[in-house]
Amino acid sequence: DVNLSNAPGFSDEPFARMSQLDVNVMLMPLLRKELQVDKVRLHGLFASLEVDEQGKNNWSDLAKQEQVSQQQPTPPPTTDEDKQPPALAALAINGVELIDATVKWTDLQNNVHSHLSGFSLTTGAIRFNEAVDIELNTSVKHNEPELDAKINLTTRLTFNEAFTNVLLDALRIKVIADAPELFAEQLDLLLESNINVDVDQQVASLNKTRLTALDTTVHTNVDVSKLLSEPVISGNLHTDDINARDLMRRLGIEPPPMASRSSLTKLAYASTFKATANTIEMNEIKLTLDDTDITGWLHVPDIEQPVVRYKLHMSPIDADAYMAPVSEAPAEEQSPVVADEGVAPVDAGAAEEDIEIELPVDLLRKLNMEGELNMDMVTINQIPLAEILVKTQAKGGI
Repeated sequence: DVNLSNAPGFSDEPFARMSQLDVNVMLMPLLRKELQVDKVRLHGLFASLEVDEQGKNNWSDLAKQEQVSQQQPTPPPTTDEDKQPPALAALAINGVELIDATVKWTDLQNNVHSHLSGFSLTTGAIRFNEAVDIELNTSVKHNEPELDAKINLTTRLTFNEAFTNVLLDALRIKVIADAPELFAEQLDLLLESNINVDVDQQVASLNKTRLTALDTTVHTNVDVSKLLSEPVISGNLHTDDINARDLMRRLGIEPPPMASRSSLTKLAYASTFKATANTIEMNEIKLTLDDTDITGWLHVPDIEQPVVRYKLHMSPIDADAYMAPVSEAPAEEQSPVVADEGVAPVDAGAAEEDIEIELPVDLLRKLNMEGELNMDMVTINQIPLAEILVKTQAKGGI
């Protein structure tokens, strides 16, 4: 075992510890700038990062030593003749095995405690421009908010000699988490994607990306250009059908009582998008709410202002289905009406109470909005209203 003691004034636990480290390097290939290594094994790594009640941490002394060692005279400018070939002409590592690592984070000043345990990372043979199988497993515990999670990651990693082109193929991240302050039930999250980053071309992409959690699935494809200068993000996004009522309950939110039990049971979204640091464009929008579709486009050409432009069309909607249920019995015979099992009846007196809503006045004063919404038909109180055009125009708070 190898131990690095903790700084004075902190816990009795070592700052760092490891049980086993095996690295076998072949010497002759180094003369040809080739790194050939047998499997790298590191078992039982432990690290304890701590912040005391005054905000002092137990690693700052190490950082100061590193800064002193890095103070070197500025070298003279190099010429083309001085340029050297890549540091490594070839790389061959037969695998990495990091087993049972633990990292503790203790912040007494903010009463934050995190514990990463059972961290394991294994890889296949590592070569330039060849896919490397990678698997990572770990458990995470956190106190604020309360969190207890298990994480599994698998992917096939490919990179070039300059590490400027990186591909994460068949990336799969699975998280099983208990977070009672955030979710009413255990969270099962799955993220799948294929990620390609090319620094030389300043492009990146996320293809066939799928995120699934709480019986909700989102699909997207994303392309990024001008990666290191002024990134432009574009792509498409759509969801599978979502039962909004069920999702609200899973999030610990009780759905409001509605006249129709089928209200909010089908929700879906699809659009293309393009965004920069200060603009957003969403085109080919299709928002489905039960039997109603909203289609069109929405642009924000200036986020900071903000400036909003839109043009939307809505197919027929029965607004009565989303209203609180009303009893048909005479007033003296009326009893509380429950729309859905487990939903409390509406208190008419409470509904009439004035509720103070704080509006974002500063934002509204800057808002520059212009758009129109065409509605085929809206049914309210069983009265159909056809061909409704709603135009919005706001500038300077007016």
